[in-house]
Amino acid sequence: MSAFRETVIKLIGKYRPGLFYYKSDPAARRGISVSSIGDFVDIIHDNDKSIIRIHKNNVVYILDMINSFPYFFGSAQPVAVRRNGHIFHMVDFSTPRLHDVSGFSDFSILCPSLTEPYVTTEQYLEFADLTEGDVVFDLGSYSALTSIGFSKAVGNSGKVLALEPDQMNFGAAERNIEANRRINNLNNIELIPAAVSSEPGFLQFSSEGAMGSALTSIVGKHRGASVQVECVTLQGLVDRYALPKVDFIKMDIEGSELSVIPASGDFLRKYRPKLIIEPHPIRGEMTSVPIVKFLKTLGYTCSEIGQTGLSLPLITAYPPTG
Repeated sequence: MSAFRETVIKLIGKYRPGLFYYKSDPAARRGISVSSIGDFVDIIHDNDKSIIRIHKNNVVYILDMINSFPYFFGSAQPVAVRRNGHIFHMVDFSTPRLHDVSGFSDFSILCPSLTEPYVTTEQYLEFADLTEGDVVFDLGSYSALTSIGFSKAVGNSGKVLALEPDQMNFGAAERNIEANRRINNLNNIELIPAAVSSEPGFLQFSSEGAMGSALTSIVGKHRGASVQVECVTLQGLVDRYALPKVDFIKMDIEGSELSVIPASGDFLRKYRPKLIIEPHPIRGEMTSVPIVKFLKTLGYTCSEIGQTGLSLPLITAYPPTG
C-alpha cells in the first residue's frame, strides 16, 4: 500500500469516518447511517433500531459492517441503549470486552474488538468432519473461538496448534483457551505467538488488535502498530511439535496464503490435510485463482463455497486419496 493511501485512510478515519459509508453497497446501506462520537463510530440501522459500535482505529471495517450488517450485529448478544428517545439494541466492538457469542453457550468470549461469528466456525467444522485424536492447524486464530470449536471436536487425544501473531489478539486468545481448559476440561490447544509464512524468520506485522492484522507488506502500516513477529512454516510446526500427522488446516491469514500455499508443496504432498482457506484481495485480485490452480497440481479437489453472511468465499480443498 502506498504511503499516500495510508495517509488518506488515517485522515478519513480521524476526521470523516462517515465517508466510508459512500463506498458501501447502495442496497445494503439503505436505512443505515454512520455517526461519529468521540473515539467511536456507530453504524446505525434506523429501521431495525440496531447499532454496531467500533473504534475509530478500525474504520476500515465500516464497509464490512454496512455490507454485512446482519452477520456482524447478529454475532453477539446486544444491549439496550437509548438514542433520540428510542430504545436501540447495540453490539459494542469499540473496546476489548466479553461477549456472549451467538451459537456458543459454553462461556463468554473475550474479543479484542469485533466478535468472531460462530456461524463461520460451524462452516469450518462441517467441512472438516473432525474426529477424536485429529491434529488441526488454526492459522490466524484471533480470539481462539474457532480453535475452541476444533478443541471440542478432537478431544484431549487430539491437538490444535493455534497461531496468532497480534499481541492483543493473543492475550484474548490466552484467556479464552484457559476458560476452555477450566470449563470444558480440555487441554489440547497450543497457542503460538507467530505468523505462518513461506520461510522461517521475522517479518514486519501491522498489529491492529482486530481480525485484519496482517503483514505490513500486504496491508501497509496504517492498520496498527508495526511490530516484528516470528514466522514459521507448516513443516516447521510439524518439526517443532513432533507431529505424526496433520488432518486439517484452517487458514485465514489476510493474504499471506498467496505465498504460504505454493511454498508448502512438499508438506502438502506428505501430510495431505484437508484445507479450508479464506482468500483475500491483493492489489485488486483475489488470491483464489492461483491458490486453487496450485492445489490442483497436487491432486487436491477444490471448490469455492459461499461464506455465511459475507461476500467473501471460502476455498475448500480435499486431498487426493490413495
